[in-house]
Amino acid sequence: MKSFVLLIVSTLLIQVNMFADIFFMSGQKKQSNISSTIIIDGQSVDTLFKEMQALVYSNPDSARTLAVNVLKKLDDAEWQIRMLNLIGATCVVQSNHFQAFENYHKALKLSIQENNLVRIGDSYNNLGVLNLSIKNNKDALENFLAAIHNYELAAMPDKINIIHCNLGILYLDLNNIEKAFYHFHKSQNGFLDSQDSHGLAIVYSHLAASLLQINQPDSAIFYAKLAIQVANSISDLYTSAFAQNIEGNIYLNNGDFKNAEEVYKKSLKVSEKINSGNLITANQLGLARVNLKQKNIAKAIEHSYNALEEAENTNSTELIYKVFEVLSAIYEQTNDFEKALSYYKSANNLKMELNDQSKLHQLYYMEINQLIKDKEAQLIEIEKQKLSLSRRNSLIILLGLLFIAIIIIILLIYNNHINKVKQEQAVKFNEAVVKLTEERSKAAFNAEIQERKRMGLELHDSVGPMLSLAKLNLTALLERSDLAPERKSMILNNTVSTLNEILREMKHIVQNMAPIVLIEKGFRLAVEDLVMKLNETEKYTVSLDISGLNEKMDQYLEHALYRAILEVVNNILSHADGSEINIQIIQNHEDITIMIEDNGVGFDFQQHENSKGLGLKSLISRIEGLKGKVFIDSVVGRGTIVTIVVPE
Repeated sequence: MKSFVLLIVSTLLIQVNMFADIFFMSGQKKQSNISSTIIIDGQSVDTLFKEMQALVYSNPDSARTLAVNVLKKLDDAEWQIRMLNLIGATCVVQSNHFQAFENYHKALKLSIQENNLVRIGDSYNNLGVLNLSIKNNKDALENFLAAIHNYELAAMPDKINIIHCNLGILYLDLNNIEKAFYHFHKSQNGFLDSQDSHGLAIVYSHLAASLLQINQPDSAIFYAKLAIQVANSISDLYTSAFAQNIEGNIYLNNGDFKNAEEVYKKSLKVSEKINSGNLITANQLGLARVNLKQKNIAKAIEHSYNALEEAENTNSTELIYKVFEVLSAIYEQTNDFEKALSYYKSANNLKMELNDQSKLHQLYYMEINQLIKDKEAQLIEIEKQKLSLSRRNSLIILLGLLFIAIIIIILLIYNNHINKVKQEQAVKFNEAVVKLTEERSKAAFNAEIQERKRMGLELHDSVGPMLSLAKLNLTALLERSDLAPERKSMILNNTVSTLNEILREMKHIVQNMAPIVLIEKGFRLAVEDLVMKLNETEKYTVSLDISGLNEKMDQYLEHALYRAILEVVNNILSHADGSEINIQIIQNHEDITIMIEDNGVGFDFQQHENSKGLGLKSLISRIEGLKGKVFIDSVVGRGTIVTIVVPE
């Protein structure tokens, strides 16, 4: 039996870029004017820095702690910039974007103060990578272009090749495949010229991912294998494992589960050897998907929990929610809908949290940029003042005359502007008065229309189901001639009672548009009363299961849910032609779930979706007004399940 699991969609789609081997800059190549003889705690700073780089992906917390400790003891600006960029990279790995922004901007500020073009380019590249990770693509593009500009001034073509690779990743994320390939190939040619095998391996990996995205699996496999070959030739284990993971994604996307599993295991083995948390997580998830596709549920669960453990160790919110999505899909297949929904909600909450953080990060980035611009403006102003002071004796008269002339011009312009603004305001005021009059008339007319529509919907929802119940009672009397007189009397009494309720309901609609039985008995007893009356007709066998419905609900919420149940029951009585109805009501601290199932004839939901009746549209509108959702699962000949989920 399916129910709320219809919420869980597309979790098994192959995600090619689970993570990206993007170039971070912390100053590892072609150092100039930098001393490696600085000793910190008995070790050279260069040795300590290499240890930190090795820990960035496998244990970012340790790398950051070590870098912060070393940074406090450094006086060398070049090394300070490198440490700040490395700290920022550890924050990006853990999706801690606020701290990443702070450290990258500190590095950029110090680089500008030192007029170090290479480090300025490094910092802009890292800011571009960070903005790319939070989907702030406009600023990412500006950062990468600024990095290229500084590298060109510093005559660093190798670093420009790196930026082109990152630009390719940016355009791939924007689904602009043509520009992505342009930058990847430009980066590839540059790395070939400079014989940079590490760069080539990464570019080949992303070319493989790009080709998979445009459904060219054969070419994608070629570049993935080429990336692995180049990476292995220089013992670049991280990039080799990264490319193998992409190769596994390609096989999985093609349905070649045997090769996919084999490649994921190879990549996992290398990932564990270098203790790369994000690669271990990605490969465990790949193996989980492969086993899920092959219905090996136990193995799929095992690999998923291994991935979750590794993602939690690296404290990466993005990886954790991806694991939750896979677990949700797994438990959906095992019909453990409660766990499936739980993991789906957890994944959705983390995604929303990341989206909210991304928006805050973008605002924070704008504020930091403005502060930097203000600081730069202040520095420029100081330089201007110094220049002005040095020429004061010769220019003071000219400046005085120029100042007076400017004041006069400004006053004339200001006076002209004030007059123009007054005229425009007068015109706008008259237009606003006319527009306001029109809007008031329109609003009054719309309000009248909406009120009529609302009354029509309320009449349909409340009186309709009870008329159906009365009809059902009378039909039972007509069709069952063998009923005992006492039974007939009871059904007649129930029918009269129902008709009286209809009259009372009509009266109450005129007064307050609220169901009488709900007002008198409350939500729980009202539903139980409805079920009892349905069972008395002997037309349907109706079961009711209520769990956790202890606390008093808001009156409007009770009204909306009761109306929804009445509408669904009315549709079953009118169209289902079945014999059993099962109603379940579950309340927890997060939401209220109502599931109504019948064994009737069912219908093709896709064909009827665009022709929903007035009652169904009213039900969906009312529930969505409570920020809830309505899910309908029906197949011809199997019956129908209607699930309503409303947040507390």
